[in-house]
Amino acid sequence: MQPVTDPLAGRRFWLALVAVLAVAAALRLAGLGTWPFASDELGSFNDVALFNDPPPQITHPDQAVPPVIPVAMAALDLGHRVFGRDEFGCRVVVAAFGVLHIAAVVIGLSLVLPRTVALTCGVWLAVAVEHIFYCQYHRFYTLAALWVGCATLCAARSAKVSSAGWMAAACGFGFLAVLTHTVTGAVFGILLAGGVIAAFGGSKRPLAVAAGGSAVALGWLVAVVLPALRAKTAMTSWLGLSPAHAALGVVAQASWPVCALAAAGLVVLWHRDRAQALFWAFAGVVWVGAAVALPKVLVFHTAYTFPLMLPAFVFAAVAAEACASAVPGRAGAWAVRLALPLLNLPSLASYYQDGNRHDFRAAAAYVVEHIQPNDRVLSNEPDKLLYYRPELRPKVAQQLRGVPPAEALAQVPLGGRLWVVCGGGRGGFEPAWQAWVYAHCHQQTRIERPRYDYYAFPVWVFRTAPR
Repeated sequence: MQPVTDPLAGRRFWLALVAVLAVAAALRLAGLGTWPFASDELGSFNDVALFNDPPPQITHPDQAVPPVIPVAMAALDLGHRVFGRDEFGCRVVVAAFGVLHIAAVVIGLSLVLPRTVALTCGVWLAVAVEHIFYCQYHRFYTLAALWVGCATLCAARSAKVSSAGWMAAACGFGFLAVLTHTVTGAVFGILLAGGVIAAFGGSKRPLAVAAGGSAVALGWLVAVVLPALRAKTAMTSWLGLSPAHAALGVVAQASWPVCALAAAGLVVLWHRDRAQALFWAFAGVVWVGAAVALPKVLVFHTAYTFPLMLPAFVFAAVAAEACASAVPGRAGAWAVRLALPLLNLPSLASYYQDGNRHDFRAAAAYVVEHIQPNDRVLSNEPDKLLYYRPELRPKVAQQLRGVPPAEALAQVPLGGRLWVVCGGGRGGFEPAWQAWVYAHCHQQTRIERPRYDYYAFPVWVFRTAPR
């Protein structure tokens, strides 16, 4: 795997990189302002507001987090001020971070592995559904992925050339990652691995730099981050994911084709560059290990480990390049390089059907069109309904949130009806509500776009008869 044998020497590499980035940008801009807000996207507006004007006393779990991630808050705030707060405006900066992430990965990876591998990895990321999703998601995970990727790649370079300077740069990017998303402090474990590999290569200075940076990051974690996380955990009612569920979630996040090829890529890289194989293998252990360990200490979501999943794509790219090298002829080799990343084509095509989101915007519009004065609304996503249709606020009363439908119906005025608006997946919606809803309600509509894969993002709208 010597760089001099790469078929993409000189200007051809940069032209290929521009082509990859053009594809990545096009995929991330497509539908950027079309998809309705989903999950925690609306929460980012509150986070930025709390960061700019913190409350004197924490009364809600989300109030505990924004002050400890100033880089994330500054970046989102900049996007709001420059591009606006609508679906397109608040996501465009996030999409730009995603394209920069791919550029950094290709350039950084070309310093430690052949350029064909680096570009193949860029292609994998460009068409990765989860990467596109988080590039079109109004949160800070993509910016965190940019810093984590830069830190990891600098550490890989440090391990390769035994450079303390590259490790210092890795620590700098690691600090930016921690100030963007606290749990990405796990990246310092990757940096320490790079330092150990460099030490076995004859230089202990990278390890000393990595240890010093890790000590500073640990001090920040203990003194600042942990108190905030304890405050948040003490006030939240959501239990998060179990370790087993989280581990399966990160595999699905990278995609099964990537993970399957990554296993083969590890074997290939082990025979060709053992030091880099060890480094990226340990980076992968940190990624999966974080998914298994973090649910035991905090309320966990798989989005938290999205910034750490680069090793799977690196190994998949190595395996893809090995397959391409085994195919005779340049055209055949490039066909393999471009075809393998499209193993997830059904999910990629499905993504552009609905953005992997529940459409509460359409559900809110339907309810507003049909609701009557004495009706009330119960939903598992009331904030989405109220954002898109503020006139529903008197109908979505505070006491109707988070209560069983039977109790909610008892609070509906005589002559009124209870509307139940729920998002869910192929298994349905809120399990605790299903039996009651099907026994007492009529389904009014189901809002869903057809997809080409197994996943589904329907929103059901039910209504009871008048009381």
